[in-house]
Amino acid sequence: MPLLGNRLNAVMTVGAAHITYGWIECDQTSFAAVGLVCTSLLILCQWYFGETKPWLSLWLAIWFTTHLVGMRYGLYAHSSLFDKAMHGIITAGFVVMWITWMRPALAGSRLDPERAAWGLLSLTLLFTLATAALWEIFEFGIDQTGLFRAQRGLEDTMYDMIAALMGGCLAWFWEGLGERRRSQIRII
Repeated sequence: MPLLGNRLNAVMTVGAAHITYGWIECDQTSFAAVGLVCTSLLILCQWYFGETKPWLSLWLAIWFTTHLVGMRYGLYAHSSLFDKAMHGIITAGFVVMWITWMRPALAGSRLDPERAAWGLLSLTLLFTLATAALWEIFEFGIDQTGLFRAQRGLEDTMYDMIAALMGGCLAWFWEGLGERRRSQIRII
């Protein structure tokens, strides 16, 4: 998986950079700024997670590149399903990253996911709902600047938050399965 993941990450990076370059060339500065941020984050995720969690690095690379493709070809404006899928997928990836970072800090505490099943669920729900709310506040702020039209009303906002919660639950399930596998390995 690492070799395949690294190659796919490289393809995603080139694709993201190509889309970004197109926006720079056409003098679409707000889109180009988003492209530069996404491409930079894609590279940082590969650098940070490439060896330890190659599937997470690939997951985030797919999201960042698909996000730019969605912006480039107007998929957000024309497909509500695309928008909701992107909210769920990115939230799941960020939840897994956050749990990975928080796990060592919580080792031995009452919230330690290895000691208490509800600890992982608590981490997941708190982070998911907080990031969903912050993202919707960010979209509201973007709408106020006039750079993009991110929100399409209260219903869209609520469905975005529900999609994020579903993505968080997917991450919780994924991490729970990983935790179960790790405990079985320790027993053997």
